[in-house]
Amino acid sequence: MSTVASSPCAVIELRLHGYPSIAVDGRAVPLALKHAFALVARLAEARARLSRGSAAALLWPDASEAVGRTRLRRLLHELNRRLGLPFVAGDADSLWLDAQAAQVECDWLQVRRLARRVLRGEALAVAQAAPLLDRQAERLLDGFALGADGFDEWLHAARREHAALVTRALQELALRWIDDGATAAAQAAAERLVRIEPCSEAGHACLIAARAERGDAAGVETAYFECAAALREELGIRPSALLERAYAAAVARCRQADDAVLNRLLARLAPPAPRTLAGRRPTTIMASPIRTDCC
Repeated sequence: MSTVASSPCAVIELRLHGYPSIAVDGRAVPLALKHAFALVARLAEARARLSRGSAAALLWPDASEAVGRTRLRRLLHELNRRLGLPFVAGDADSLWLDAQAAQVECDWLQVRRLARRVLRGEALAVAQAAPLLDRQAERLLDGFALGADGFDEWLHAARREHAALVTRALQELALRWIDDGATAAAQAAAERLVRIEPCSEAGHACLIAARAERGDAAGVETAYFECAAALREELGIRPSALLERAYAAAVARCRQADDAVLNRLLARLAPPAPRTLAGRRPTTIMASPIRTDCC
């Protein structure tokens, strides 16, 4: 019995960390339709059906329902025409991204999936977690605005929620990698964490600990004083007692490491005591006092 292999669906690469872009099977699609990007981003985030009425109100809040639906219908037609496939599917009441028409590879969705896996307690290798450490991982549609109240409000909330999700995942990764001895990866995660949340004492504590584990005394000092400066400038407060204790412990850890190195060097550099040919330490011969009363 022969079987007919189904033709593979197209691959759509959707980039939503920065200003949005889209490609089909590696071919960039010049999509100068801000409403189309906004709709695709909202459908990708929903991962489910979205009613046509909600989509129209999101994109054109000032239009009547009839006008909004008409604009939405034209937008869908133009979007799918430019992509060359029915990527956004729909019926009389709702819209969705058709997984049978295209396989979606989205940087934003990939980061969200990885962050949720980390927070569920799954063990990820450093290479697997790399997208979470990317310098744009916490961003969503950076530099993009539609000028429609409904969409812009959704985008603001989605950005905050996504950044918080990435922050929690990075903190968990930093702690986990410190425990596992992956100090370079822990330091990278902590550095990304404090870039996102400069006033997060937990982030700075992770960074201090990771650098202490690596014996980086100068890095520990830098992390502590950067934290103190951020708290003072942004919030007008000093580091907490807990952070002070973490800093003191890190300094002590670095000093112990330095002492161990110095002791090894001293043991190596100290000259050995002289020995006789028989392997014994030479004895000191006391000279007899010179008598001055003899005749």
